[in-house]
Formats: sequence, C-alpha cells, structure tokens
Amino acid sequence: MKQNFIINEAKFKLLDTGEEIDINDELITTSVSNDYAYCMFGINPYSNSFSFINEQKEIIENFGDTALLILDKDEFINRIQTEALKKT
Repeated sequence: MKQNFIINEAKFKLLDTGEEIDINDELITTSVSNDYAYCMFGINPYSNSFSFINEQKEIIENFGDTALLILDKDEFINRIQTEALKKT
C-alpha cells in the first residue's frame, strides 16, 4: 500500500554548481508507512574545496549531538536497496 512521506522543510544543494532546491510541505510516495528522516547531508569526497559556513555550523549545533558518518556511499545505498527490495 502506498503512503505519503511528508517533507516539512528541506534544502538540497548541489555544491558543484551551487544550485539550491527548496523542498517545503511536499509529499513523496513511499511503500513504508513509518518513514522518517531527520537530516541527510552529503559531501563530495573528491572535492577539496568544501568547508562549513558559519550558518551551517549554527544549524548543526542546534540540531543535536549525534551523527552517522557514512564513508562508503555506494555500500550504504546498496544496503538500503537490498533491504528495501526484501520488503516489497
């Protein structure tokens, strides 16, 4: 059964191009009724020019005290896909 996952406020930024995509009060179709996401932030490991700006540092400090650092994004995505396919 398809459900809707509500995204209240999100910003997707492509660091290579600087393009920002705001996502506010959008619905994403999902087959899992208890989807929930706090935050996902990706850094291109091949880019030497990335650093957090002060605004990002303030937001991160107010967000909480725990983070999951994913070093192998391909393996992470592979594991998610494998588990998701088991649920379908």
